[in-house]
Amino acid sequence: MNRKKMITLIITWSIFVGCVVCINFLPIGVAKSLNNHTITGDGIKIYYDLFAPKGDSSLKNGIILGHGVMVNKQFMRSIALDLAQNGFVVAAFDFRGHGRSGGTLLRENITLDILAIKNIFALRGDINMSNLGYLGYSMGGGAGYQLLSSDPDFRAMVSLASSGSSPQDPPNLLILQGKIDEVVEYDHVLQYISNRTGIATENIEPGITYGSISDGNATKLILSNTDHLLAPYSRNNILETRKWFLQTLENENNSPTEMTSHTLLILFVVIGTCSGIVAFIFSAEFIIKKLSTQKSDYEDISALVEKIDRNELRKKVLRRYWYTVLPLSIPCVIVGALSLVLPIFYTSLIIILLSGSAAASTFYLWYLLKKEGIRFERFLKNEFRRTSIVNIAIGIGLGLALYAVLGLTIGYIFGIVPGISKWGWAALYWIFMFLIMFTNTLFFRTVYGTPNTTFSGKFKELGLVTAMNFVPITIIILISVGIFRSWFNIQFLIPIFPQIILINAVAIKIYSVNKDVVLSSLVNSVMLTIFTIALSFL
Repeated sequence: MNRKKMITLIITWSIFVGCVVCINFLPIGVAKSLNNHTITGDGIKIYYDLFAPKGDSSLKNGIILGHGVMVNKQFMRSIALDLAQNGFVVAAFDFRGHGRSGGTLLRENITLDILAIKNIFALRGDINMSNLGYLGYSMGGGAGYQLLSSDPDFRAMVSLASSGSSPQDPPNLLILQGKIDEVVEYDHVLQYISNRTGIATENIEPGITYGSISDGNATKLILSNTDHLLAPYSRNNILETRKWFLQTLENENNSPTEMTSHTLLILFVVIGTCSGIVAFIFSAEFIIKKLSTQKSDYEDISALVEKIDRNELRKKVLRRYWYTVLPLSIPCVIVGALSLVLPIFYTSLIIILLSGSAAASTFYLWYLLKKEGIRFERFLKNEFRRTSIVNIAIGIGLGLALYAVLGLTIGYIFGIVPGISKWGWAALYWIFMFLIMFTNTLFFRTVYGTPNTTFSGKFKELGLVTAMNFVPITIIILISVGIFRSWFNIQFLIPIFPQIILINAVAIKIYSVNKDVVLSSLVNSVMLTIFTIALSFL
């Protein structure tokens, strides 16, 4: 490793470590107790995080945060930290079947999960149990509407990217609706408010409080410039949540508007994630150069492959990809649909979305090689013979390392640590992920050859490969929107896009070091498998 790369490595790792430290210690005045667990009335283990003001033994008001489907308690962390900084004891928990919690998702029983956390509050002894608050995001909001309509211990509720239905009537309700929410229809929200308040839908104005807080029937609607998935991270939603709970639970009408801690947290997460990825890529290059090997019985057919005119092949693929591989990607999702026999739905969904273009690219690669007189089976065997046991170990190790980098940064507010019940399925999902990563990398590396050595060349290649991966996924999701007449699936494009950029960047870099497709595919498949099963529900 040259001096310039060594300096870059030291700087990026230093920034990464510094950001991780800051992420875990901010805000300074909040005490955190993470990954505790309790048991529900029907015997399900539920994991929760507690946040409270440091050094405050006085009687306080407690707030419970319930997340949405296919996410977890870390999604609520920005809101939890802000509320704790403003004097509340806050519990964010994983609903059954989500995150680290046990059980499977049964919506009719998830109110029991909220009650289990309520019991934790009662055991503390420093919480006013007749003046509780609840915030429910998406699915968590639905559970809140149901429970709070009949539980008098709760004094206020925030409905985040969610909506109730009559006759559900929780006390002192703030509804936070995104202007571009793909899931919750604004007309449905207005109709619910109309049924609750008796005001015609056309006369309901955002920002106006209808009813009385003292009587427990206050209702307020706030519109924010956000979508459904990112609603818990919206600066405006966090501020409005703080104001509402201070007003309804503590009679505080002049709540602070300072958001420095939230801004710093997001800043450290973004910088830490980016610096960690850069540091990982440079470290991976160094490790692979030092430790990777090649089998002695490896049959080198590179001479045959190198006879292919890569410039002509690239031009041909760029012209034909959009009317050959792209349309073929749609029916090819049936390959990934086999994963639906496994129980973790979101991971199966990601596999389906990725498998379409991977399978189509494989068929197209077979066609291209056949025209060049190269047998596809021989070509495929050659790639597996190129690797070694050492390289396989390196690939798995680097995949775990990349996952750790993401887990220590973006994972703090996004949640990518699977529960024990999900780890047992990881190996089966990994098989699907590895085959997708392998065929995807094999196709693009055959077309492009050794990655461009210049930064601009690598950047251009990364952009093209990402587009070729992302466009088929977008089309498949849009088709699902038309079939199901719901925009729910469109939100998956938000986390998928950066993941595609990352896996392609890793594949390009690692392949440029030792041309081992198996090694780079192992890195990406290990990371992506753990990442996705953590965000799925059972």
